[in-house]
Amino acid sequence: MSYVHIRSPRVATRSRLVTLLLVIVLAPSPALAGVVDLAALFANSGFEDDLYHAHWVSTYKSTNYVVTAPVVNPVIVPKGEAEPLEAPAGHNFVGVLNPDDADINGRLVHDATAGVFPAGTVFTLTAFANRGRLAGAPTALFESTPSTVTFQLFGWRAGAQPVVNPYNDNWSRTPAVTVNRSFTNWGPNGEWASQTFQFVTSAELRYVALSITVKNHKRASYAAFDVLQTLVSDRYPRLASSGSATQPSGTTVSVTASPTASRRDAGVATRSATSLSTTWTW
Repeated sequence: MSYVHIRSPRVATRSRLVTLLLVIVLAPSPALAGVVDLAALFANSGFEDDLYHAHWVSTYKSTNYVVTAPVVNPVIVPKGEAEPLEAPAGHNFVGVLNPDDADINGRLVHDATAGVFPAGTVFTLTAFANRGRLAGAPTALFESTPSTVTFQLFGWRAGAQPVVNPYNDNWSRTPAVTVNRSFTNWGPNGEWASQTFQFVTSAELRYVALSITVKNHKRASYAAFDVLQTLVSDRYPRLASSGSATQPSGTTVSVTASPTASRRDAGVATRSATSLSTTWTW
């Protein structure tokens, strides 16, 4: 005796729904774009590790670039002032001096750093900058064409780790993404000011790097910069002075830092502590 099994339409529909649900649940989820603090991602981002800008390479991009020009904690006394600059946050900063009329430029490039950065990732960076004239200048002000500080974010897709050539500023692999930013929030000549930058990527990246460039255009001039350095704990950023970080999964990490008050470049007046508030959301 033989039996014929007849499957009801309701059971068949339910089976298909269960199968579809399993496919959706078990399918790999695409990485979601978020916000990445470059100061937490990069080693020695704020030049606090040593006096030789470890993990940063000085490059010869073109004429007027001097590889020895970017110096950690150089002695810079702005024209008309009595004491040298001090770091706006932490202990160290980088300066590029143009004591004569050679229009000296300087450029530091950070080592390419690995990670998984989906398209649309927003990279953030809080930087300080200071520019002015030196003792040999006819005036403490820029008559025209003041010194500039610019930033470039580079990004690469999967492959070998990119390496920059210090002799010509070329990378071993062509970046898939390059984003440029300029420091614009300048204070009065000889005073530090800060600015927070965002770099938005258009492609999925596996390596990122940053360059910081100073260009001097006037005799007896300088420009200096610093980065608000953060620490990394379990891959999530925390500002060095205070803050908290929690597991992501849609959480928001809010941190407030109050860098130590630093003397004004003149060494005569003091500048009150700068309060910065940064929020990261995954």
